[in-house]
Amino acid sequence: MRFVLRILLIAALAYAAGLYLPWWSVAIAAFLVGLLLSERRKRRVFTRKQAPPPRSFLAGFLAMALLWGGLALYAHLQNEGVLTSRMLPILMPGQDNPSPALLIGGVGLIGGLLGGMSALTGNLLGEAIKN
Repeated sequence: MRFVLRILLIAALAYAAGLYLPWWSVAIAAFLVGLLLSERRKRRVFTRKQAPPPRSFLAGFLAMALLWGGLALYAHLQNEGVLTSRMLPILMPGQDNPSPALLIGGVGLIGGLLGGMSALTGNLLGEAIKN
C-alpha cells in the first residue's frame, strides 16, 4: 500500500510542479517524496555493502514514466500526431517513417530515469539522516 501511495504522490506532486515550475522541478517532487517516505533497511552484521532500496527507485520510475509518457501521448493525440511526425525525422534521420511510439516511449523512459534516481537519492538521504 505504501508503494502505491508513493507512486500516486510522486505523480501528483510532479504534475503540479510541472504546471508552474521548470521541467526539472519534477525531480524535486520525487526527491521530497523519497526523503519523507524513506525506508530503513535491516542492518546485517556480516555484510559490508548493501544494495540501495529498489522500491524507491521503482516507485519514482513508474510514477514519472507513466506521467511523462501519458502527457506525451496526450499531446500526440491532441494535435493529431503533427508534432511527433515533424520531430521524428529530426531525431532519427536515417529511418524511413519511424513510429511515434518510439518518441513517446523515449520521453517516458527519460522521465522514468529522472524520477527513479531522484526518489532513490531522497530515500538514501533520508536513511542517512535517520541513522
